[in-house]
Amino acid sequence: MSGSPEKIAKALTLALVQVAASENRALFIISFSVQFESICIKNPSAVGELLRIESFLEMSFNGGTDIAPAFERACEVLDEDAFT
Repeated sequence: MSGSPEKIAKALTLALVQVAASENRALFIISFSVQFESICIKNPSAVGELLRIESFLEMSFNGGTDIAPAFERACEVLDEDAFT
């Protein structure tokens, strides 16, 4: 993914971070292509965690779209206390 689709995905991610922070909710973000990267944010309004998000948003998302590993990880996270 690159260009406008990547910018839209990053803008949507940032909007979700803002919603999570305003609702004092944890947030789990998965970026997937050839491999997947994930970031779990327990407190989206904390400065250190915002820096992790900024670093995450600087990544580029090139490659395939094998969603299976990312979906499996998402299902595992949903069972964690912060997300139940």
